[in-house]
Amino acid sequence: YPIQCVEIPNMAPDARAVLTSSHLKMISALSVNRGGITDEDLKAFSQSPFVQNLWWVDLSDNQISQEGVTALITSPYLRKLGYVWLEGN
Repeated sequence: YPIQCVEIPNMAPDARAVLTSSHLKMISALSVNRGGITDEDLKAFSQSPFVQNLWWVDLSDNQISQEGVTALITSPYLRKLGYVWLEGN
């Protein structure tokens, strides 16, 4: 069976590389809670064409502000996104 959901906690040093990886195009759900994600990381994530299949994302307990949330909302690639968990930011 193909992997549909991936959980990657505590990825602060490599956050941007993981969030823009071409491997993301193969999954539909991603959990990066407590990952040390910043607004800048989330902006790069939101502009990656590899996130087009994501419909569920857990971004809880990171360092995301309204600026990062705006990047998610305005992303041309996250049109399928139906669930985002942002608690603890």
